[in-house]
Amino acid sequence: MLDLLQKYFKNKENNVHLIEKYREDFSRRVHSLQRELNSSAELKIDEAIKIQKQKRQLNNIQKTYKETIEEKVANLIEQVRERKSQLGDDEIEKEFENMWESTMAELPKHLLQKRNVSQEMLLELKRDLSNRGSSIKEKLLSVKHLEEFGKDKFQIKDEHIDLKWYSLKGVKQFWNNECHDKTASLAFSLIRRCSKYVSEKDKIEEDYDGTYCQELLNIINERLREEDAKKLHITHEFDLDLKLHVLGSAARMFGEMHLRFLNTDPILCLERLKPHYFTTFKNIFQEKDETQSRTK
Repeated sequence: MLDLLQKYFKNKENNVHLIEKYREDFSRRVHSLQRELNSSAELKIDEAIKIQKQKRQLNNIQKTYKETIEEKVANLIEQVRERKSQLGDDEIEKEFENMWESTMAELPKHLLQKRNVSQEMLLELKRDLSNRGSSIKEKLLSVKHLEEFGKDKFQIKDEHIDLKWYSLKGVKQFWNNECHDKTASLAFSLIRRCSKYVSEKDKIEEDYDGTYCQELLNIINERLREEDAKKLHITHEFDLDLKLHVLGSAARMFGEMHLRFLNTDPILCLERLKPHYFTTFKNIFQEKDETQSRTK
């Protein structure tokens, strides 16, 4: 893109002298866009790598734990089989419970840590708006629970637009009509776009990743830097309220997503398989006892 810009200014047939004074500004904008695109691409790559690495780790741990418990069950079966006396249902259950408790005690606990997704996203938002001035910082400090935002329809307010600019230009009436509609259209289109992104992430059934929040902020920041958005003369208050709305809604979904992921903890998965292992263990001895009875 920079090469194309340089070629344009070198071409004497394009009347470049008329826009030469904007050359440096064009270059800065191209550099900025390039950084944003690279940042977004890097986030997507990091996200894909983390998801695949996480999957492999969990699958390996679950496989190891499952093999461990199956080996313990097999050993217990052999030990009990060597005994000549028959076991009643209570004794079978007691033997199994003792084996299960001792085995689970040997396995590492809390491999998946519970996170406060809402607070993580709020910290990311504060970093994103750190250069917006004291009034925005003050409003952000009053936000304690991000998930409380984004429950109602987003409302356009007077403070979302630089009314002083419109007054100085003598077009204040414009804000009351066309500008209001364009600002609302901008907000709702961004909300829909971000909602679609969140829904897509929710479908992959993996853990919440911090890059999700960063990407939502990138989507909003890039759109607000476009020329048609700049011409609306929206304020930092609009930026803050829109991001609180979008991230508040996302925080609820990402929080639920994280809780679902915690249920894939290898220890919890084993505990859910416990009734299956016990039933198998019990059936083996019931069959053994019936065979011994018929032999006698």
